[in-house]
Amino acid sequence: MLEKFLKRKKPRWPCCVRKGFSFMEILFCLCAIVAMSSGAFVIGGHILTSGRYNAAKSDVATISTAISQYNFEMGHMPADIATLKTADGQYGPWLPGGDLKDPWGHDYQLVILNAHEYVVMSNGANGVNDSGYNGDTTDDVFIRGIN
Repeated sequence: MLEKFLKRKKPRWPCCVRKGFSFMEILFCLCAIVAMSSGAFVIGGHILTSGRYNAAKSDVATISTAISQYNFEMGHMPADIATLKTADGQYGPWLPGGDLKDPWGHDYQLVILNAHEYVVMSNGANGVNDSGYNGDTTDDVFIRGIN
């Protein structure tokens, strides 16, 4: 009789047949999905921040090149970045017109140190000049140029 019971193909009690997933299996899958998506957010945030800094570095280098070209053609340093967007006689404009903002939405800064030295900078994500033009530990992006 025991052999007859073990060889039976249909369950004796159909209400006890397992259909679907258990609560623990669903909970485990949800935990795995949450862990993977949180990892993607962390990595994605790092990539976005890195991209913003690289864009700011590129913009600062472009502005610095425009200042050097302006100084070469005009014989003096520009008063501000807006000067680089306007034509002066047969020279210029040295930068395209429009609103020139860093990736965080702040204006780029131009500081003329003397007749031959200048600093072009972005104040970074916090929008505050906390570099003192010498900091590798801050979020500011800058170039100190000499003509």
